[in-house]
Amino acid sequence: NIRFGLAALKGVGSAVIDLIINERNQNGDFKSFEDFISRVDTQCLNKRVLESLIMSGAFDCFGKYRSQLMAVYSIAVDRAIKDSKTRQSGQITMFDSMEDVQKQFNTLDYPNIKEYNKESLLKFEKEVVGIYLSGHPLNDYLDYYDKFNLTSDMLQPAEEVDGMEDENGEQAEAVYDQIQDGMPVTCGGLIVEKKRKLGKDGKEFAFIKIEDLYGTMEVSLFGKVFPKYKHLVEEDELVTIKGRISMRNGSPSVNAQEVIPWKRRGQEQENVANEKLYLKFDTRDIDTFNKVRSTLGTYPGNAEVIIKCSFLEKAFAYNQKVDITNYLLNELYGIIGQDNVKTCTKKEEK
Repeated sequence: NIRFGLAALKGVGSAVIDLIINERNQNGDFKSFEDFISRVDTQCLNKRVLESLIMSGAFDCFGKYRSQLMAVYSIAVDRAIKDSKTRQSGQITMFDSMEDVQKQFNTLDYPNIKEYNKESLLKFEKEVVGIYLSGHPLNDYLDYYDKFNLTSDMLQPAEEVDGMEDENGEQAEAVYDQIQDGMPVTCGGLIVEKKRKLGKDGKEFAFIKIEDLYGTMEVSLFGKVFPKYKHLVEEDELVTIKGRISMRNGSPSVNAQEVIPWKRRGQEQENVANEKLYLKFDTRDIDTFNKVRSTLGTYPGNAEVIIKCSFLEKAFAYNQKVDITNYLLNELYGIIGQDNVKTCTKKEEK
């Protein structure tokens, strides 16, 4: 087995971990997600902690999709808090046994929704864990690397030179076995970072960081290259880079000359420009409306959103477009129910 400590998860502090471990040691293994919520102090189980535990896969052993857990965890916590207050206030009457209260808590309804697609699962694992655990987003694209003559590991020096001096007593320069300045290269992978800059001449250029199967590498887009390909060099995009090695300041990077997008695999292709998202709920419910608005705001894109008020039976166009992804849909399912969330293309609409 590969063990990964809870303390390394983003947003999970040592105090929470101690509570979890102590409860498990004293009262045995947790039997379900509901059992976990009911036994661990809810004052420590804030949104960030639970989301990190869910998206890292810590609760996968309970047999529920991570998408389902994300949809219900806030309900479970609210119920546990209410149950705790009821016990402390002594409101449990002679007609209410502790067994009945526990049974009621354990009837948490999970929405009938699909799991996040593999790409989303891996993305969120990387965010909360720092590494991919259940796979790698490039596993479906290994054939691309047969055509590349550069991978990130080739940009590492052949030997450590930190602290080493040459014959003149100066800092020794790094030695690279497989690359040299100006060498034409083809490489690529997942864009994980993008920094736009403005030159002294007022023209934009950019540095992007690309992750491949071996690590990351820096790619620069200067001159006419960035204006030509800037629509392709966004974070989370998969691209092939054709360019040349640059040994700027003794550290190798790639000067891009051409950017070629990859065709996505292993997931449903969505033409968001031709899709619309339809939502139905009582817009008079301010709490629900705010949750929907917050969720929509997290996924900006090109798809129109139409909201129908279930009370007034009137529909209106929402003032922001979204990117229709499985993650967005699953979040909305958890707020207003799967039956109240629909998508269709303009062709289907007609």
